[in-house]
Amino acid sequence: LRIRNVEPVLGDGGFGYPAGAPYDRAEFTVGCAEFPGSLFDQVRTGGRLLFVYKSAAQIDLLVALDRTAE
Repeated sequence: LRIRNVEPVLGDGGFGYPAGAPYDRAEFTVGCAEFPGSLFDQVRTGGRLLFVYKSAAQIDLLVALDRTAE
């Protein structure tokens, strides 16, 4: 396909990719029942994490969190 700007990485996506951090944006596309803290830690200040939270009430919530200095 002659795609040159992609680096495939084999691993568990739930841990993110610390070697490339910090990121401006991170998107966790698999629903999770717990806050993906390891991914949020890899987002730089001013960055955003987007993920789907699966609640106990069987409701999926799309959550966008902006990382601040606090």
